[in-house]
Amino acid sequence: MPAGSAYSATNLAAGITPTVSPAANASFPAANLTDGRQAKVSKMGSASTTWTLKVDLASAKTTNCVALLNHDFTATATVEIQKSSTGAFTGEQVVVVAATTMRQESAAITFTATSERYWRAIVTDASGTYQVGELLVANLTVFTRNFLWGYPQTYAVVTQNVATISGAQWQYRLGNRKRVYNLEWSDITDAQRNELITMIDAAFGKLFLFVLLALQ
Repeated sequence: MPAGSAYSATNLAAGITPTVSPAANASFPAANLTDGRQAKVSKMGSASTTWTLKVDLASAKTTNCVALLNHDFTATATVEIQKSSTGAFTGEQVVVVAATTMRQESAAITFTATSERYWRAIVTDASGTYQVGELLVANLTVFTRNFLWGYPQTYAVVTQNVATISGAQWQYRLGNRKRVYNLEWSDITDAQRNELITMIDAAFGKLFLFVLLALQ
């Protein structure tokens, strides 16, 4: 995919319970993977070095991104993305993205858009019982220009001078920390402005699930 910014406000797998192997822990079922709530995780029911997550989109849909959000994989974990026209995954599948390292802070894997019904992510890691908060299968919208997104953090400290009843002086400090999200551009065209309006319309009213990526 071209470098720049891209977003998705729609999860093609939303509400579709994936098939996972090993099976999920009964207290953290596979349905949690596509319920739109990243904090409500699904966990492996037994320790293993691999975990496969397969989803049936009901019909072929164009996709260029698969993301595993709020996971706890180790720094050496790899993820492979596959697609299939039958869902069997017994030799007919196509490897869309070969096993690639997905560190703990990583989330999304992007690739050239392709259409298919069945998708599978294969996670390989040290033996353990891992979690994923949300499985996102999406067709990202890519902006025609690379906007500058950022969230500078500001921090202010105020010193308070007070005295006890007996007159002893002492001080304490109050801190105020906040983040402000900025979007900056210059010489924006009407078409580019409309792209931003479309994104805002798509995300409006959605607490979950909205993804904004900086493509490399």
